[in-house]
Amino acid sequence: MSRWGWIGIAATALLVSTAPQAAAATWADEPLPERDTSAALTSAASGDGATWAFGSWSTSMPQQHSIAYLRDQHGWTEVPTPDIGRLDDAVVVSADDVWAIGADAKYGFGSSLHWDGAQWTEAGFTAPGNRNGARGIEALGTDDVWAVGSSYDDEAGTGRGLAQHWDGSAWRDVPVPQRAGNWTFSDVTGSAPDDVWAVGNDGGYPAQGLAMHWNGQAWTEVPVPDVELGELRAVQLTEAQSLAADDVWATGNVHDSSGDTTTFEPLLLHWDGQTWSYVDAPRDAGARQDLVRAGDELWSLGERLLHFDGTGWRQQDGPPAGAAVGGTELADGRLLTVGSSGGYPDVNPFVSVRQN
Repeated sequence: MSRWGWIGIAATALLVSTAPQAAAATWADEPLPERDTSAALTSAASGDGATWAFGSWSTSMPQQHSIAYLRDQHGWTEVPTPDIGRLDDAVVVSADDVWAIGADAKYGFGSSLHWDGAQWTEAGFTAPGNRNGARGIEALGTDDVWAVGSSYDDEAGTGRGLAQHWDGSAWRDVPVPQRAGNWTFSDVTGSAPDDVWAVGNDGGYPAQGLAMHWNGQAWTEVPVPDVELGELRAVQLTEAQSLAADDVWATGNVHDSSGDTTTFEPLLLHWDGQTWSYVDAPRDAGARQDLVRAGDELWSLGERLLHFDGTGWRQQDGPPAGAAVGGTELADGRLLTVGSSGGYPDVNPFVSVRQN
């Protein structure tokens, strides 16, 4: 579930619907405490009755400072945190066991924050390289948390995917397969301690998608089909969601810089227990962000929402406040989304909940 910057259920049939779009949903914005600086929300997480939203605030670019909000029956409250930069992803293990990860936008050092029910404390990674950062996080238990991203050695001019594991007492670096190119991980998901997936980018040119699987002992690369690419086009897998051992989804984008402006064509990728295969997606849905399960439905967030109801993917309107870049499932099964509107230096965060 990873996001970048200020930007604004088994599959019984892997189809993009051509039927008319469903009736427009009702979205309810939820007010946030006012701030006197630009701010944006990039991720949300919930579980055990707790719902959090995370992002950053800034008075000057590129520096971005951590921000966290907690939701209760009275609304949203800002909760102070150590400053580790923009908070890109988070996971709730329980109400008193929450993780958020971030990367300092200026220096490129990644770190994590942990909530114990009373306060946030920083827990640094034990990562190689002189620059590193995690982009996605997943928890399978209090002592089984994964964070993935990238690690760079500036002196050697090389970079690779980063996998960090929390064993209940500290983050530890877990070796990943050796491969050529400056490749990266973007997100991690899992259904069991011996069934974890990480997705990202292979670092080639033109870049293609990348998937690796953790079987409880080691990471192994699992081939994904290449996308036909021309000059100035590249693939980036950005999000993943495991519903079962034989039902895993990943989303991403084809970046096309061949025209006057860069465009983002969405990708959908499905694991059936044997192979990864690409699934057709509406080409005009724009860049993909978070991938969220809410109730019995799966949502790919971004410029336009893509909704999978078990029979097909359908494009739907997102919240009027702006592009939904992060989201989570509320206790009643509704989809909560977060993002920002406006342009720097007047960026405003929003939270919006889908009502039907």
